[in-house]
Parts: sequence; C-alpha cells; structure tokens
Amino acid sequence: MVDDPIEAYLDRLLVALPGTPRDIRRALAEAELHLYESAASLEDSGLSCEEARAEAVRRMGPVEVAAGPPRVTLYLTPALRRRASLSLLLIGGVGGVAIGLAGVLGLIVRALWGPAAIATAFPADSYTAAECREWQAAAPTAHGCVDVTTAVHASHYLIDTLACGMIGILVLVLYVPLQRRWSLPGRLGELFDLELLVGAAAAAVVAAIFLFRGIDTLVRTHDNGVGQPFSLAAASSLAFLYFALRARRRGVTARLGSSRRPPPRALA
Repeated sequence: MVDDPIEAYLDRLLVALPGTPRDIRRALAEAELHLYESAASLEDSGLSCEEARAEAVRRMGPVEVAAGPPRVTLYLTPALRRRASLSLLLIGGVGGVAIGLAGVLGLIVRALWGPAAIATAFPADSYTAAECREWQAAAPTAHGCVDVTTAVHASHYLIDTLACGMIGILVLVLYVPLQRRWSLPGRLGELFDLELLVGAAAAAVVAAIFLFRGIDTLVRTHDNGVGQPFSLAAASSLAFLYFALRARRRGVTARLGSSRRPPPRALA
C-alpha cells in the first residue's frame, strides 16, 4: 500500500518542527490545511487525486525548510526560577556587603584625614547664602561654606554605603536558609555554580573602574575625594576574592577545565 504523500509529509514535519507543543500543533494544523486545500485546487484543475497530493507536497517544499531552523527552548520551571533567584540573592547580597565595607573604610579615612578625603564640594557659587547658613548652623566648627558642604557630601556617601551594607547583610541572612531549600542536585546544580565566576568577574570590573577613577581623582584634585573611589575599589577587590576563593573551593574552574579537555586517546 502506497503511503499518502500528504500524511507522510505531515509525519516528518511533526518531528522536525521546533517550539512548544502548542506551537507545534498550530504549525502542523496550518500546514495540513494548506496542503489539503492545495491538493483540492490541483485536483479541480484536472490532476488525479494522487498526482494532486504529490504536487501539493512538492510545492510546499522540503520539510526542513517548512519547519525552519531548529531552536533550543529552555523551560523555566519553578525550581529553575527559584535557583536563579538564589543566584541573584548571593551576588546582590555580597555586592551590598562590599558597598557597606567601603563605607566602613570611608569612616576610617574620614577619621584620619577629614571629610575632604572622602568628598569634594561643588564650586562655591553653587550654593545659596541661605543654604550655607543652614549647613553652618548644623556644623558650627566648619570653616566656611565649602568646608561644611564637603562634610555634608561625605556624610551622605557614608550613610548611603552603610545602608547598602545593612541591606546586603539582610539579603545574605535570607539567602542562607533558602540555599538549603532551593539548591538543585546533580549536573544542573553544578551549572549554577557559575554564579561564582559571574560574581568574581563583576567584582573585578567594578574594582578596576573605581581604581582608575581613584587614580584620576588623585591626579586632578591632589588627594581631595580620593577616599571614596579607593574605598569602593578595595571593597570590590574583597568581593572578588570571596567569589574567586569560593569558586576554587567548589571546584568550578577545575570542572570547566576538565569539560574542555579532550578525552585521552587509547594506546594502540
């Protein structure tokens, strides 16, 4: 018995179509409708039933062309979403703690070298006389408007960074119990260990940016405000060390190296 060309074509198309089950059903239904309508039109024009069906399939084109390029679809199951959230909590929490450490370093710098080592004021004409009087009333020991605004800017930086540090600690406190519940076993869990390399790379980039910014500030302002970028660079470097050491302890880099290494050849 000769197989029907349209049905055979649809069988091959079903296997070749990419996408979700719903997408496949819709595409297959559209192809089936098009093929049978084309075959009916060809049969009305004088072809036999078998010839019309074969010609409809020929006009449809190869299955590979009709199906389109293959796609890799990743379904984010609830377990994967929870594990991805866990990665964000870890990287965000460590980042927040690093910013808080920069604030602690800023406190030390301010205690040793004063607010000018942390922040610089805007030009004197940027402030109104009323603003200067208000700030000087809050800091009567400051000498002039520029000094008091420098102290205000330094305080804002320290408050903001220390607040980020507190948020980072809270995030990590939340991360610890969720890690035991949301971690994934096996190879899939090992794949998410790449979060450590992502965190290390991000921390290294941030450290480099603030290091160069600190050097530029040092050259331009002669020590004024250098404590801010250098403290952020130092804290980012500590975050990099944390991620790098944890990745080494978990063997992430070793697993990547072994996966890229070709298998040994058998001796003849």
